[in-house]
Amino acid sequence: MPSAGTPFAIVHIPVLEGREEAIYVARRSAREWFVGGRGFTNDDDGEFQRVDLTRLSDIVDADANALDLAVGEHAFQQAAGEPWRRGRIPVGKTFLVTYDVRPTGPSVGPAGVGGAFANCWVVCSSMSVAKRKATVHLEAEGWAIVNTIAANEKGADDLAEGTEIYFRQAQIDGFVCVLHTYPAEDVEVS
Repeated sequence: MPSAGTPFAIVHIPVLEGREEAIYVARRSAREWFVGGRGFTNDDDGEFQRVDLTRLSDIVDADANALDLAVGEHAFQQAAGEPWRRGRIPVGKTFLVTYDVRPTGPSVGPAGVGGAFANCWVVCSSMSVAKRKATVHLEAEGWAIVNTIAANEKGADDLAEGTEIYFRQAQIDGFVCVLHTYPAEDVEVS
């Protein structure tokens, strides 16, 4: 294990063991990098290992230029072998805003969908910003908000079972929207 003060990487064990290729690399601080392989957002902390940074070049594809990442940047690819893209790691608190939404037209969602419960996971500075981002996204995708069901700040220790994946993905992308649709016959008209 690296000694205190030595740069290190937290690496997804399937990547470390060569079972998966790295698809995500982030520089979290001046000393810490993070590396994930396919499915890493589903895995708990036991599936990651701290290693000396000198091992990074053996673990991550050279095209990622992982050691060139500035603090707060990440590099990712949709699948192994695809081009690497770079971006800023989202900064802020994580909010979960849940809405009841209805399609604004017939081309929204599969045929027969009457509405959905939209769980919007947003990393940003405040609840008002989270609601604004969620509203803009939903409206752009053809959904009208009927009701706000819940709006809460979330932490890694404050998650309902099965929602960890969305929380972790929001930490990477800054925004995740999960729609749970229901049929038209279940729509209440008020």
